[in-house]
Amino acid sequence: TLDDKPLPRSPSHQKPLELLQALVALGGREVDEDKLAELFWPEAEGDAARRNLKINIHRLRKLLPENTLVWTEGKLSLDARQVWVDVWALERELNRLDQASPTDAAALAQRIFSLYRGEFLPGNTESWALAARERIHNKILRLLTRAVETLLPADPAAAIPIYEKTIEIDPLRESLYQGLMRCYQILHRPAEVEHVYRRCRDTLKRELGLAPSEETETLIKRLRAPNT
Repeated sequence: TLDDKPLPRSPSHQKPLELLQALVALGGREVDEDKLAELFWPEAEGDAARRNLKINIHRLRKLLPENTLVWTEGKLSLDARQVWVDVWALERELNRLDQASPTDAAALAQRIFSLYRGEFLPGNTESWALAARERIHNKILRLLTRAVETLLPADPAAAIPIYEKTIEIDPLRESLYQGLMRCYQILHRPAEVEHVYRRCRDTLKRELGLAPSEETETLIKRLRAPNT
């Protein structure tokens, strides 16, 4: 957006905006011009591909504030002083979470959930979009899972909403249901333990045609046992 309005999306703007998306997907800083040219015009000769890139970068610059897109020594960058990029903001919070103590994890997780509104460029099947989507998805799950597992013993009540929102991101990851079951068990809420188990079982059956793993079955049996 520019001044809170979406950038123009006429047919002539399609390729420049795709270049902008690719630039963000590739990190947005010092992206090699030859890499972009190869991604977008793989069949063109080197000079022709660079010429196409130059034309479309010129068009993109017209859509953006002045000096937003920097092109020097064969590298393209977005000037962070000129733009706010949600992926960059998300990455910053993820990096903070990576270094955070358990006492700070809950607040950082909530900031991450507020920034992560779903898959990166959903519906885009280009290789650069798929790679960025998978990288972001995996990083979010890895860091949130590690943080909430650390938080669970100290504050299971605070861990519950983090588990719930992380399950929304990846509803097929059994370890998240297992952690949520443990939270409710520590809080002496057996009905919720059973409800989470049934959610896990039903989701796996509906989406994958599978039963819960032996680990999940062993956990629910243990949690059902008296005086567990």
